[in-house]
Amino acid sequence: MLGDRVKEARTKAGMTQEQCAQALNITTRNFQRIENNESEPRFKTFVAIADLFSVSLDWLACR
Repeated sequence: MLGDRVKEARTKAGMTQEQCAQALNITTRNFQRIENNESEPRFKTFVAIADLFSVSLDWLACR
C-alpha cells in the first residue's frame, strides 16, 4: 500500500515524520495519516513525496 512505501522510503532516507511533513509543507498529522494508510494524499503531495525520496510515481503507487 502507499503508506507502506512512504514509510519504507522515509526510513531508508533516515528522516522523521516531522522532517518529511515540513519538507512537503503539510502537517505532521497529515503525513502520519498518509503513512498509516488512513488517507490518500492530494496529487500534488503525491508527486512531492516521490520527488522528496527520489522514487518513481509507479513505485510509490505499488505498480
